[in-house]
Amino acid sequence: MRLRSIRRVTTTPPPGGPRLGRVAAVSPAAAHSAQYNPSMLRSAQWVARVSRQGWQAVGAVGAVGAAAGVGRSRPRPRAASGVASPEALQRLAEDAVTSAQEQIEALVGRSTAEVRAEPVEAVFAIDSISNTLCLAVDWLSLLAATHPEQRVASAADAENNKLMTLLYHLNTHRGLYRVAKDVTGSPETMAKLTPEQARVASLFTEEFERHGVLLEADDAQQLRGLLSRGFDLSSRFQSNVVAAASASPSPAGLFAMASTSRDAATRAKAFAAYQAALDHNVPVLEELLAVRHATAKLLGKPSYAAFTAEERMLRNPERAQAKLEAVSAKLSTTVQPEIAELLQLKLETEGPSVVTDQLSSDQPLTIPGVDRAHYAAVRREQLGAQSLASQPIAPYLSLRAGLAGVAHVTEQLFGLKLVAATPRAGETVASTVLKFEVLTSDGELVGSMYVDPWPRAGKTSGAVHLNVVSGRSLSTSWLPPKRDACAPDTAFLDLDSGSEAGKYQAPEVALVFNF
Repeated sequence: MRLRSIRRVTTTPPPGGPRLGRVAAVSPAAAHSAQYNPSMLRSAQWVARVSRQGWQAVGAVGAVGAAAGVGRSRPRPRAASGVASPEALQRLAEDAVTSAQEQIEALVGRSTAEVRAEPVEAVFAIDSISNTLCLAVDWLSLLAATHPEQRVASAADAENNKLMTLLYHLNTHRGLYRVAKDVTGSPETMAKLTPEQARVASLFTEEFERHGVLLEADDAQQLRGLLSRGFDLSSRFQSNVVAAASASPSPAGLFAMASTSRDAATRAKAFAAYQAALDHNVPVLEELLAVRHATAKLLGKPSYAAFTAEERMLRNPERAQAKLEAVSAKLSTTVQPEIAELLQLKLETEGPSVVTDQLSSDQPLTIPGVDRAHYAAVRREQLGAQSLASQPIAPYLSLRAGLAGVAHVTEQLFGLKLVAATPRAGETVASTVLKFEVLTSDGELVGSMYVDPWPRAGKTSGAVHLNVVSGRSLSTSWLPPKRDACAPDTAFLDLDSGSEAGKYQAPEVALVFNF
């Protein structure tokens, strides 16, 4: 099941979500991995999130949950609150694992007849196991990407990687697969489900099978080893990127020099250094590619691209490649005149060279990366007042104005209001983090959004969307066990909040920027 493929793995992906995350949300390393594989359980939840009707799709169930020995709904982590120590993060991860294990034992202990008597609860149960682990994973991913203390961010990343490895292992859990198959293997049982519930149950079953649950024991063991190794390599790759970013000169600094220097030789040297800054990541990437290929072959696929494409819109890598080539062909008619302008600038600045031959050739024009950014900047300077695009527009694009525009468009298109809210003490890692609630026209809470817009030491670079809490219907009977009271330094678990059982767990997301 994709218990991150048993649920989202984006960012997430994260695989997928570096000090990043399916994207998703996800492990920082996995989220920056090009083939990060979304988790199945999260994918299944997304099926039930498309509309308010969809959110409620899993529906109400009978009161059989007592067999699991569970009590009130488990509190959920609040976004990036005041966790003070790596030890607290370790306790958070251990608590999530214990809760998931208790739920797994309760669920797989049921007979086929018991599962088929209450199939909706079985679907809820698998989703609850995923949710229990992914709440911790998503929250740890957020801390790894944003926490200002390196020791806390590193601890969050380490605990997150442990949980992600566990999630991948659960994708081949035969007991959980048996429960899913008990539901989907019986037409009479599937008839008890709504269409949405039946689709979610089918997704669970298909994803267990797609990730090798039916492999022989030796192959299954080999698969677990490959997945763990791939995860380690993804993490190392991103760690090397983060370390390089703090080096002097940094890759960003070298690229800026290559883009702005007026001296061609200086630009060339800076660009060469920029390209070589992460040469030590090449063997890491090569091993990761080999591990992924071995994983795909073990699962009966011709390539890792074929394996990951199965669950995506185009379904196979050949169609994806054809789509890219079609888009490229359409863009070339626009790009070629612009490249010609840049080459002409290079010719005027540096004198006759290979540029002359290029401009007189009927072959598609190209410009080296070392020259592209530089001459594009020169061209913008030349345009000056001639181009509206060159006018200073920053005064009209303040953060306040930008967010107001987003709120306006959201309300006009979706009928949803984006309303500023005040974070509680310790709810965010910095006082500059903004919080918004998304409300219906009737004032009903749909979800929450955190915006972390300003540069800060320790943050992941660029722009990142992170899942914090997944939206999902909550069972009236299958509730994760309530854990013992948390220690003071794990007060980020809001023990008195959360959605009411049988209702809806509102989603929370974080938008993180660091330019």
